Amino acid sequence: MADSLGERFMELGYSNRERVLKKTYHGMLFSRYFGQSVGRLYGKMSDDLRSVVMCHVEKNAQFADRLGMGVGYVYATLEPTLQHEVMQKAKEL
Repeated sequence: MADSLGERFMELGYSNRERVLKKTYHGMLFSRYFGQSVGRLYGKMSDDLRSVVMCHVEKNAQFADRLGMGVGYVYATLEPTLQHEVMQKAKEL
């Protein structure tokens, strides 16, 4: 379920996104699978949505770990500015 919700995360409305993100704090497996799935969409997200996701990286280690894996899958396809953003965030953590 978490993987599927991650794949559809951009299509969810604001309240459903918030609900799903809150769920990541109450289940390690959910957090991990969701984070990895969302990470694969990183380059397709709006700047605002990326900001929301990155706020949760700072608060949720399980989510951050798997988000990084997901972003790693698509890193080579990201625009150079996004690649730089990802590397800067990794240095901060």
